[in-house]
Amino acid sequence: MKSIKGIINFKVIQKKSLAIEIKYVSPKNLDISESFFNEIQKEFKDVDKTTFSFKQVDDIPKTIAGKAKWIEVQK
Repeated sequence: MKSIKGIINFKVIQKKSLAIEIKYVSPKNLDISESFFNEIQKEFKDVDKTTFSFKQVDDIPKTIAGKAKWIEVQK
């Protein structure tokens, strides 16, 4: 995610169903799915694209300590 141009912040959420939602902040209306899969397939050739969903948001909330929590696993 850090290598995709235009992404300011992001959060990866793995849901109970093993689906993965990626929330991201960008100043432009940006569709990142193609760029994301181009990058991830460099490392993981057989990634299942149907597992992922993408949602552009205005902000990613920070923890009480003021840090960004990039990965969340829902229980």
